[in-house]
Amino acid sequence: MGRSWLRKIPLDWAEVHRMTKEETGLTDILKRHAAVFGEDLGSMRGITVKLNIKPGSQPKYLKARTVPYAIRPKVEADLERLVKNGVLIPVTHSPWATPIVPILKKDGSIRICGDFKVTVNPVLCAEQYPLPRIDDIFAGLAGGQRFSKIDLSQAYLQMQVEEESQELLTIVTHKGLYRYCRLPFGITSAPALFQRAMDQILCGLPGVQCYLDDILVTGGNEEDHLKNLEATLQRLEEYGLRVRKDKCAFFQPSVEYLGHIIDATGLHKSPSKVKAIVEAPPPQNVSQLRSFLGLLNYYGRFISQLATLLKPLHELLGQNKVWKWTDACDVAFNKAKCALLNAEVLTHFDPSLPLQLACDASPYGVGAVLSHVMPVKALRRGETNCFCFTHFKHS
Repeated sequence: MGRSWLRKIPLDWAEVHRMTKEETGLTDILKRHAAVFGEDLGSMRGITVKLNIKPGSQPKYLKARTVPYAIRPKVEADLERLVKNGVLIPVTHSPWATPIVPILKKDGSIRICGDFKVTVNPVLCAEQYPLPRIDDIFAGLAGGQRFSKIDLSQAYLQMQVEEESQELLTIVTHKGLYRYCRLPFGITSAPALFQRAMDQILCGLPGVQCYLDDILVTGGNEEDHLKNLEATLQRLEEYGLRVRKDKCAFFQPSVEYLGHIIDATGLHKSPSKVKAIVEAPPPQNVSQLRSFLGLLNYYGRFISQLATLLKPLHELLGQNKVWKWTDACDVAFNKAKCALLNAEVLTHFDPSLPLQLACDASPYGVGAVLSHVMPVKALRRGETNCFCFTHFKHS
C-alpha cells in the first residue's frame, strides 16, 4: 500500500502509536484481574484477627467526646459510610467504650479513628511479629530492571475481626455505640497482624516485596516481571483484597519506596526527604536534636564516618548534660547536612561480583563498609597501567 492510499484512509496517523509487548501484556493482565481494582472494600479470606488482653484486665468505658458542630455532619456521614461498608455495626451496650478522634483529611472529608491508647492498647497482648528490615526488602529486589508498585486500599479495614474480639473495639460517639468488625487503625498490634497476613498471602512469590500495604514487584526481564505481577494480582484476588489503581504504578524505571528511590542501579536518597533534612533549622533542645538525628540516621548508610561527624551532637544527649549549642555543634550539624547531598548510590547485591570489606575505628566511633568492586572505565594505552574502581555497596 503506497503513501497515496494512506491519505484516503480517515485516520490521524500522527496519533497512531506502536504498542509494545510490555504494554499489551500489562493491559491483558490488568483486565484479567479487574476485580482486584474494584471500588468496594476488600475482605481478606481465610485470615482473621483475634485480640487477646492481659489476664485480670478490667473493661474500660469512657464517655463520648464533644464533636464540634462544624464537623458533626461529616462525622455522621463517615459513620454511615462505615456501617454501610460493614466496618461498623451499631450496638446498644458494651463494657468497653473508646472515644473517637475525627481526623480532617486533605480533601476536606473526615476519617474516624478510635483513641485506643486510652482503653484497649495498655492491656492488649502485643503481637510479636517483626516488620521487614528495609535492607532485606531491598536485597530481595536485586536484579530488577523495572518496578511495579501496588497500594492496598484501606489496608487494615480489609481484615475481619473475630466476633469474640469485636467487643474490645467498641467506640462511643455522640450518635451512640458502634463496634468494629474490621481491624481499625490505632490498635497497637495492627501493623504486626497485617504484616503477618501479607507475608502469608504473598509467600513464595518471586520478585515481590511487601511492607504493610505497599507491595513492590520486579523481575530480571520483561517476561519475568509480567509473570511476577500476574502472580501477585492473582494471589490478592484469591484472598479477596482490593487495590487502589490510582495509587499504583506499573513497569516504572524507578519508584519511590520507603523513603528511597529505587532503580536498576540501586538505591538513591529521596530528594524530597533530603530537602526536608537539609532545610531543618538548628535544634533548640534535646527533643528536636533527637528528631533531627533520627531523620539523618535513616540515610546514615549513605554517609561515610557518620558517627565521627556527629560526635559533638551525640555528646549533647548524655545524661545530666546541660544543653549548650556550641560552635563545634554548629559545624557538625552543617557538615552532616552537606554530607547528605553526596551522590552515593547503594547498589543491589550481586553474588557474581567480588566483595571488599573495609573496617575502621576511633576512640568514639566504629564502622565498616561492604562494597562491590566494580570497574568504572577502561584505560587507554599510555594511561597508568591500573584499574579504576568505585565502591557502591555500603552496609
